[in-house]
Amino acid sequence: MNEDDQSHEQNTSKSLPTTLQNPSLVQFLADLQAAATLVNKQKLSSTNDNNQHESNSHIKANRTDNQDNLPHTTQAKRRATHNAVERRRRDRINQHIQQLSKLIPDCSNYVKNQSKTVVLEKTIAYLHELRTQNLALVKQTVDAGIILHENDLLRDRIRVVEQENGVLKSLLTKQSLLNGNESSLT
Repeated sequence: MNEDDQSHEQNTSKSLPTTLQNPSLVQFLADLQAAATLVNKQKLSSTNDNNQHESNSHIKANRTDNQDNLPHTTQAKRRATHNAVERRRRDRINQHIQQLSKLIPDCSNYVKNQSKTVVLEKTIAYLHELRTQNLALVKQTVDAGIILHENDLLRDRIRVVEQENGVLKSLLTKQSLLNGNESSLT
């Protein structure tokens, strides 16, 4: 930084409100100002380059045809490369949409070459349907889990009652009330 930039940075930080005197914010503002200065310098140098370019324009006229075609050739290669990349991207998108149309029930029953929009719309509808079904299955699974837990509790209760019943039967047998003494009571 030159002296003008440093004095301007100091003046800027003094004139900032207290809320903006955060060191990282001040550094950011200083960096921003330095970038603006750099851009201005680049503009000045590009203006000088343009003036120099105009003075050297007669040199361009002396170029051979081969040198004149060089930028066009490079540009054509770039365009061809870009077109090839874009074509591969489109082909991949089309392949994936065809795969989707084969997976989605509504799409596989209809015309082979449906529009991409129709395939995507039907895919979205099918995914919503699957999500709804999935939520219903999750609810059923939770409900089934609750029922299984209640069944286990009832089985435990049945075992306890059967044990109590067995104890009561043994007490009755000991007192002879169960087998034959009932007839002697009459």
